Amino acid sequence: FQVSALSSIPSPSQPGTNPSLNLDLKGMSATCTGKYDVSGIGMSGNVVASVSSSKGPLHLQFDVTSAPLSEFKKYNNQDISGRGSQGDNPNDKMNLPFPSKVTVSSCESKLSVQDLKFTGSASAKIIDIFSGAISKQVTSALNGAVCPLIKSGA
Repeated sequence: FQVSALSSIPSPSQPGTNPSLNLDLKGMSATCTGKYDVSGIGMSGNVVASVSSSKGPLHLQFDVTSAPLSEFKKYNNQDISGRGSQGDNPNDKMNLPFPSKVTVSSCESKLSVQDLKFTGSASAKIIDIFSGAISKQVTSALNGAVCPLIKSGA
């Protein structure tokens, strides 16, 4: 797996709002290997897929939820007494926003299967004839699975 470029655009927050970060992963590529087995008719073998982001970047938007540092430390059961906290003073460092949670709020995948090769049996030569049509189906399934996996944190 490889990423050749990464660009980011922060969305600064206004007082009382949380920031977000947009990332575009460009030049992604991967080679995936696996096995196939068509039950009932005895067709089996190996498959190698070359995947890239040639049709566009993988776009991710992260929303950052923040809380005052004093709240974060209270939540983690850390004693913050005696550290100069001045209550509700907005200039107190303990009241500055501290990132407490990051979520993926938007994801757009444009990965594509560039090459799909079937090997390992006589059936592979037959299946390989249809690799162009199969790669379109694999591309669709791949793009349908990438963002849900990213959002779930898997």
